[in-house]
Amino acid sequence: FKFVEQEDGTYAIGAKYNKDDPLPANVVLPKRYNGEKITAILEEGFSNCKNLRSIVIQEGVKEIRYHAFWFCPLLRSITLPKKLEKINEIAFSGCYSLLEIVNKSPAFNFSKEGNEYLSFTNSALVIFNRGDRYENRFSTDEKGLVTYRDGKDVILVGYDGEDADVIIPSNVTSINGSAFLLNNVLKNIKF
Repeated sequence: FKFVEQEDGTYAIGAKYNKDDPLPANVVLPKRYNGEKITAILEEGFSNCKNLRSIVIQEGVKEIRYHAFWFCPLLRSITLPKKLEKINEIAFSGCYSLLEIVNKSPAFNFSKEGNEYLSFTNSALVIFNRGDRYENRFSTDEKGLVTYRDGKDVILVGYDGEDADVIIPSNVTSINGSAFLLNNVLKNIKF
């Protein structure tokens, strides 16, 4: 990670790009750096992290800045902390695979019907606002097919495998438009 000290002595966090050591697919951000709280996500802090699938933003973060997660095309799930006070309206633009928002902050009440954060909430299938009971709906099979269960529907949302040929299971009811985004391995899909 990259940490930048703020005027108040706390830190803002972002990804430190290294093509030889990319960010893991599933990230839980730390709460502290050098003993001080992390209170912000840097401007463009995690932008263009093409491997990022899920991120949990820990308690203490109060602000998500401009383009913080811009063009993270495989980001499927985000968890927002209780003390979050500000999200730049285009912080999540280009997150085409975003399916799930777990919101713990009373400052926001996200909906798919519309608000100033529609640029990233309109693609989400499920939004858990504070007080909602959260349940993990993602699963990955032994071949790397990632599905998301929404009631009776089983949606194919991604392929994290390495085989060139894939057979879609019969229980899959639909395929998300970005399920195979940025996949350079897959050659054949069979139903």
